[in-house]
Amino acid sequence: MPPATPLELVPLTEDPASAIELSRAAIVAAYTRSGPAADAEPRIASVTDRIRAGELAEGRLGRLRGKTVGIALWDTGHPRGITLQILYLVPDAARPAVYDGFLRALTEQVGPSVFTPGGLVGLSDEEERAMMESRGYSRFSRSEMRWPIGRDIPPLHVPEGVTIRSVLPQDEPAVAGLHHAAFGGTFDQYMYLTDPDPLVDAARGVREMMGGRFGEFLVWASTFAESSGRPVGASLVVRAPYGPLLISVMVDRARQGAGVGRALVVGNLHALHARGEAVAVLNVTEGNVRAVRLYENLGFVRSLGPEHSWYSRAAVPVAPGEILNGPPRSDSPRTTASAGNRTPRT
Repeated sequence: MPPATPLELVPLTEDPASAIELSRAAIVAAYTRSGPAADAEPRIASVTDRIRAGELAEGRLGRLRGKTVGIALWDTGHPRGITLQILYLVPDAARPAVYDGFLRALTEQVGPSVFTPGGLVGLSDEEERAMMESRGYSRFSRSEMRWPIGRDIPPLHVPEGVTIRSVLPQDEPAVAGLHHAAFGGTFDQYMYLTDPDPLVDAARGVREMMGGRFGEFLVWASTFAESSGRPVGASLVVRAPYGPLLISVMVDRARQGAGVGRALVVGNLHALHARGEAVAVLNVTEGNVRAVRLYENLGFVRSLGPEHSWYSRAAVPVAPGEILNGPPRSDSPRTTASAGNRTPRT
């Protein structure tokens, strides 16, 4: 690959009009890879409003020989670096060496990227793969899955000795414990990590989900599984802009394959249907074979994706579908995730 082409990075506030134009182009390009451009409008409106208000400090314009040619937007908070949400170059500048220079300049100015979007505009799949792998990244994919409107919901079969009920506010500590053990040492934990202490991170994540950070928490649609007074699983539902989202599903490892995960999700579906909700959506990391199999067997279908992105092998020591450091400690609930974790926040 040719040597990296250096870019000058400047704050979005130096040229808000270009920032809005480039962010729109980047978001439309990302959405039209797997759906209609109209689906991009809510995201465009949100980013545009924040740029106009001068709120997006987590962004830079890239200039090449004095001309604005690209934009980068990211999330902060990951203990190992930034999570890039947008990395975009205009077609005339979209070459591997320029993207490489953009990434190098960002690393020098704001720190390394842990996750970087895929489908870089202007690059072939082969060019993108060669450039990203040369920088120490590996590829992964995520999919959105939806419950088909009009499909009959399966009957709720609860495994013997298990009780399924709605989640209560006082369940938050128990759900946090399940969440920690479920995602600890997995790829999805690193995807959404914001605190280096995984126990603190799990508690914060559950608090945000149940507190409405990612949309109204639908307590009446969220399900909790117990056996002999012990929590064995939970499935949390929030209201996203496009409808109810099953944002986190977790099941005790000792109960895997015994129907607990299926019962939790079917319980979500029946609760939503009873309130007249026709939409049910979830996101899953490809490579999480157990989760994908569960949702496909239930009747969910992929509605977006698989969409690929990139993760830094130096920052994320585990691949999708793997568990780092073996099983959880004996004093933690033995659980594993059966669904994707929280959604990106930019």
